[in-house]
Order: sequence, then C-alpha cells, then structure tokens
Amino acid sequence: MSALVQKVPKRLGEVLGPDGTVEFVDFLNHSFGNSQTNTIEIVSDRFDRRLKEETNQIRMEMSGLRSDFSDLRADFADLRADFADHQSEIKSEIAEIHKAISTQTKWVFGAIIGLIGAFSIILKF
Repeated sequence: MSALVQKVPKRLGEVLGPDGTVEFVDFLNHSFGNSQTNTIEIVSDRFDRRLKEETNQIRMEMSGLRSDFSDLRADFADLRADFADHQSEIKSEIAEIHKAISTQTKWVFGAIIGLIGAFSIILKF
C-alpha cells in the first residue's frame, strides 16, 4: 500500500523536527492504513449481509413462482381434460347427425322410388 501522507505542512515540520516529522508521517500512514482496512472489512461485511438478504428474498420469490407455475400446470391439465370431454361430446353429436342424415336419405330415396312407381301407374291410366 502506498503512503497516504508523504509530507507535512512546513510549520508542523519545524515544530516536530526531522525525526518527529518522519515518525508523525509513519503514524498517520499506519493509522490511515488501519482505518482503510477496517472500513473495507466493515463494507465487505455489510455487502455480504445484504447479498445474503437479497439472495434469500430472490429464493423466496422463486419459490412463490414455482408454486404459481405448478398451479398453472394444474389449470392447463384441467383445461385439456375439459377440451377432451367437449371433443368427445362433439364427435358423438356428429355421429348422431350422420345417422339422422343417413335415415333421412333412406326415406327420401324410398319416397322417390315410391313416387316413381305411383307416377308410372298414374301415367298408364
């Protein structure tokens, strides 16, 4: 780590003398270095604690989202079952309509044959 304080004001240097100035500069650099180290440790601890809190919040939110997604999956499964039921109902109704059309076609064909026979008898007279 580089020295934070390299020289002192001229008047203070005169009061302390050359040896006192060197010792005072060393003292200040040592104190500032310790202060910086302590500050970094405190900030690092706070950051770690905050990071853990935020991570826990994110985990809780993700857990909530997982339960929401499982609810959505269940809802989609219910919708699929409903669609399958409706599809089978529609198929059975279509089959009934085909039967009705087939029956009507038979009656219409029978009526046409009957009318042809009736007209041919009427035309012979």
